Amino acid sequence: MRGDDIARFRELLQEPGFLTGPFDITVSLVAPTDQAQRFLAEGHIGEIQTSVTVTPSRSADMNGTLFEFDVAGPDSSVLASGAGLDNLPGLPFSVSGRAEYRVTSLRFPTANAKLGPTSAILSGIVGLGAYGDGTDIQVSISTPALLKTLQSIGVDGGPNIAAEAAANIRVADEQVRLSQVDATLGDIDIEGSVSANLRQPADSLRHNLTARSNDLSRSLSEVTTYKPPASPFMLRLDATLNKESLELRDLNVALGDAHIAIDGVVDRPPDMAGTSLRVAADIPNLSALSAPDGQALPDFPLLVSGRFTGAEDRVSGQGVSVTAGDSQLLADFSYRHADVPEIEVSLVSPHLDARPFAGTEEADQVTSEPNGDRVIPDIPI
Repeated sequence: MRGDDIARFRELLQEPGFLTGPFDITVSLVAPTDQAQRFLAEGHIGEIQTSVTVTPSRSADMNGTLFEFDVAGPDSSVLASGAGLDNLPGLPFSVSGRAEYRVTSLRFPTANAKLGPTSAILSGIVGLGAYGDGTDIQVSISTPALLKTLQSIGVDGGPNIAAEAAANIRVADEQVRLSQVDATLGDIDIEGSVSANLRQPADSLRHNLTARSNDLSRSLSEVTTYKPPASPFMLRLDATLNKESLELRDLNVALGDAHIAIDGVVDRPPDMAGTSLRVAADIPNLSALSAPDGQALPDFPLLVSGRFTGAEDRVSGQGVSVTAGDSQLLADFSYRHADVPEIEVSLVSPHLDARPFAGTEEADQVTSEPNGDRVIPDIPI
C-alpha cells in the first residue's frame, strides 16, 4: 500500500489517527512448513520507519499471539502533537521489542525505547484491565542530560545533570506501587518506594524514600542558587498524604553535623483537630551552613524543639524552645485558620541578643547608639 497522504486513506476507512504525509507499507505472509505463519508489515509513514511482525496463535481468543516491533523517526513532536501536546521539541525516537498477547495482559520479554539522549528498558507484564490492574514490570531509564529530557516532555527548567532510575511497578486493586526504587541524580542517590491510588493519586500518596550525597554543594550546583557547604547530606522521608492529613512518620534531614527531625500528623484545614507534630533541630555550628543569599551565618550552635497540636480551627505551639548561642527564647503561639487568619504569640526570654542576626550596618548601630529604656533595639527588622 502506498499513497501521497495517509490522512486521506484514514478518512476513506473512517479510522481515527493523527499521522499525515506519504506512506509506503508492504504486508507479506510468511508461512514456512515447519513453523507458524507470520504476517510482516514494513515501510514508512511520513518519516517514521516501521517494522511489525505478528505471529497469530491458533486460539479463538488470540491468546498467545506474538508481536515483534521496531518503530523509529527523526521528530518526536509529530507523535506529541497527535497526543495533544503541542510546542514540544522534536527529538529522534525509537521503540523496539517483543510482546505476547495473553487476553488480559501483554507480556514483554524486553522492550527498548529512546527519546533523544534518554533511553528506557522495560520487561514484565502490562495489564489491559481498568487502571492497568495486573501490571508487574521492571523499568530502567537513563539520560546524560536531564534538562533536555524534561524539556522534551514539556517541563521547563531543571538541572543539566546526568540521571538514571530503576523501579518495579505493580498495579493491583487500583493501587500503583513503585518499589525497589534506585535512582541517581547527579551525585545524589535515592532509594525507597512510592505508592498511590490511581483514582485519586494526589490524595493517597505514600512515600518511603532516602536520599544521600557525599557532597551536597556539588550535587546542587546545577539545581539552585543556594550554595550549601561541601558536606555529606541525607534526607529520609516516610510519609502518607491523604484527603484529611499529612502523616509524617519520619522526616529526618542531616547536613554535615546538623540534624533536623520532624514527625507527627498535620490535619488539612479547616478542621485541624488531629494535628500533633514534633520538631527538633540540632545544629552544632550555624556558620557551617550557607545562607541562601550567600551571607555568613552567626558562629554559634542552634537548638530548636517544640510540639504543635491542633483544635477544630487552630494550631497551637506551647513551650517552643529556641537556643541560639547564649540567647534563649520560649514561645507559645496559636494560628487560627479563617478568612482573616488570627495569630497570637507570647515570647519569654531570660537573655536575647539579636545582633548576630543583624547586618553589619545594623549591628554597628546597636553598639554605637544607646538603647535608652528599650528592651529590643530600635533597628530595622
